[in-house]
Amino acid sequence: MAHVRELPALSNRKDKPYEPIGQLVERHTVGVERNITGLTALRDDVADAGVTQGAWIGGYPIVESMARQEIR
Repeated sequence: MAHVRELPALSNRKDKPYEPIGQLVERHTVGVERNITGLTALRDDVADAGVTQGAWIGGYPIVESMARQEIR
């Protein structure tokens, strides 16, 4: 959401207002793609561990996998 708050300030600029907006969009896109990658890896780990919705996960490899994941 911090990115959204930057947009009004950028829209008031008269000098190359679209360059910073493009950079902002690119940074946001990179962050979204990083999150998708992390969540996809986590989903795959859950599937590999055989964990189903509502299952107790104590002692399953998924716990260790989740500890290794860095999801932002």
